[in-house]
Amino acid sequence: MDVYQRLRPSTDIESCECPSVNGILLVDVLTDNPMHCGSCRKEVDPERLLLTVEETEAVARWFSAADALYRLWLDSGEYEVYAKSCMLDPKGQVNHDGLVLG
Repeated sequence: MDVYQRLRPSTDIESCECPSVNGILLVDVLTDNPMHCGSCRKEVDPERLLLTVEETEAVARWFSAADALYRLWLDSGEYEVYAKSCMLDPKGQVNHDGLVLG
C-alpha cells in the first residue's frame, strides 16, 4: 500500500496549486488530509512534500487523535466538554504532538 494514501486528499477540488509550499498547517476540517498550505489554506498532497514513511505515519497518528476529539466535540454528547477542553488546551497532548510534527 502507498503510505501517502493514508493522508491523500480524496478530491482535487481543494488541492493546493501554489508553485511551492512554504508552510503547512495541520488542521481537521473533516477531510481526509490534515495538511493545508500556509498560503492558500487548501490541502497539500503528502507526496508533494516528500514526507518519509515515518513522517507520514506520524501525521496520520496525530490526525487520528485530533479527528477523534473533533468528532466527539461535534457529537455534542457527554464528551463534548472534555473534547473541547482537549482541543483548546495549548499544552494538551494533541496540540503538543501537532507542534512537534512541525
